[in-house]
Amino acid sequence: MKCKECGEVVQVPSPKVKQKVAAPPACEDDYGMNFGLKEDPILQELPPRKRRADDEPKRKKGSKSKKQNSNTGIKVAVGVGALLIAGIGGFFAVQNMGGGSSGPKQPEVVNYSTFEHDLGQFNIKYPSDWEVESGGGQGGRPPFATFEDGTARISVRHSRSGAPIADMASLPAGGPIIPGEAPVDELPPAAKVHEFLTQKQFELDYSDYEETPGEEFDVPYGTGWLVEFTGSEGFGGKMRAYRLTLVGSQWQYNVVAKCPNNRWDKYEPIFKEVISSIAR
Repeated sequence: MKCKECGEVVQVPSPKVKQKVAAPPACEDDYGMNFGLKEDPILQELPPRKRRADDEPKRKKGSKSKKQNSNTGIKVAVGVGALLIAGIGGFFAVQNMGGGSSGPKQPEVVNYSTFEHDLGQFNIKYPSDWEVESGGGQGGRPPFATFEDGTARISVRHSRSGAPIADMASLPAGGPIIPGEAPVDELPPAAKVHEFLTQKQFELDYSDYEETPGEEFDVPYGTGWLVEFTGSEGFGGKMRAYRLTLVGSQWQYNVVAKCPNNRWDKYEPIFKEVISSIAR
């Protein structure tokens, strides 16, 4: 080809003809469907696609897994059970404290019987439904009687060691009374016997023994010395009791009415009724 301006011959390359690539033969799957993809070299050379973290299906807000739902159900069941147990326990606690009644608590009605100890020369009232045991008064055995209901216990017992002290305590202090001289102001005989037995018996029988100041206490048997005390017996819990010391011409009696410290409010009126009734 000649150039129009300079007249030189210029060779122009002939255009290349693009060859057509034959389509790969079609492939058929197991069901006879032809997709033409089985022998595609491009698809065969592509590497397998890696799984990304964001490909995981996203849960909606507020949705929980089955495991979480199961744990939540267990917690709810345990909570409901605990509330139910607490409610039942509270109900019985209120009932035991008397909170279940709508009106004021009525005093317990107690029927009494009278016990007589012929050899011991005393008689005393006691709750009719309590168990009674008695003996002594002969053969060198000191007379006694006990009354109990399984929780509380009332005992009336002669003390051999207290009897001599009672005899000495009955004498005037400093010898016979001289006419014209004022008698010495001192504790009554029952109080002296009480102090002696506190050191020789009760402080040994009860650990942590403590008592209130004593006072004279008149009963049909005579004038005694009354205190209220607390202490523990052996491996048992803390006890609370009335202790009445009595002196007489033949027998020296100690009356002890005791119960667990936490049951005092129930038994105290019964104790007072019983010890107030002792007579010859």
